[in-house]
Amino acid sequence: MSVIAKQRPALERKKNIVQELIKLINKYNVVGLIKMENIGLKQVQNIKKKLKGLGIIKMAKNSTIRLSLINSGKPGLAKLAEYIKGPTALIFSEINGFKLMKFIKENKTKAYAKAGMKAESDIIIPAGNTGFQPGPMITELNELGLKTKVVSGTIWIAQDTTIVKAGEEISRKIAQLLVKLNIQPVSIGLELTAVYESGLILTKSDLDIDVEDIKNKIQQAYVSTYNLSLNIGYPTKENITQLILKAYMEAYNLTRNSKIILPETIEELLLTAHNEANTLYNTLKERNPNI
Repeated sequence: MSVIAKQRPALERKKNIVQELIKLINKYNVVGLIKMENIGLKQVQNIKKKLKGLGIIKMAKNSTIRLSLINSGKPGLAKLAEYIKGPTALIFSEINGFKLMKFIKENKTKAYAKAGMKAESDIIIPAGNTGFQPGPMITELNELGLKTKVVSGTIWIAQDTTIVKAGEEISRKIAQLLVKLNIQPVSIGLELTAVYESGLILTKSDLDIDVEDIKNKIQQAYVSTYNLSLNIGYPTKENITQLILKAYMEAYNLTRNSKIILPETIEELLLTAHNEANTLYNTLKERNPNI
């Protein structure tokens, strides 16, 4: 059998997969790329089950995924292929990219670190009882920069210690120690790298937002804008009642201080005049009791 004849079935399979992916691309509004590094088949299957009704995940070779994106016919989708790096799968969904990112983050699980991995964040060994008896373990801990003490026959970590900083590589010794201390610093799960939605490409940094922080910033902006509109007297639907009340009080105070008689001010002006007259009478009375 010739080399070409052997290649034909493989090319046909690739063509069929590309066509299947293109159908899904045109069916769903949101198309995303997910990184498949450091994740087992079991985790993928669990996430697929949870994603049921919200979308689907399709795994294929990067070259096949790239072909499907380029040949889909959707405006701007070919640009998504630029974000394919390392083992990648496609995710198709009807929920928007922000909700999809939230779903994926919430479905990550903790795992032990392996030697050679990069720390996602600072790995801290907390102060407290290790449960280990004194012996070679003290030397092992001290060699890794951990201060120890023996309390009631067990080794204690004297203070919280950052053993690996974010981005640094985890050594074999540290990985083994973390297992012994039952510390799981690694998040296992899908990682959404980029999403195509409504003609736009949204990257991980675009999608990975702190919702509460955004809400607080919007609220602060609203309060600042509202106060500014009041201070400069710019009427809006939100402040018109307050502006009318403010204008009324300013006009009222002006007429009262200017002693302008109006139906709204006459009662207070008469009361003020009466009080001033009494004060004047009492002052004169003190000077001349015969008045």
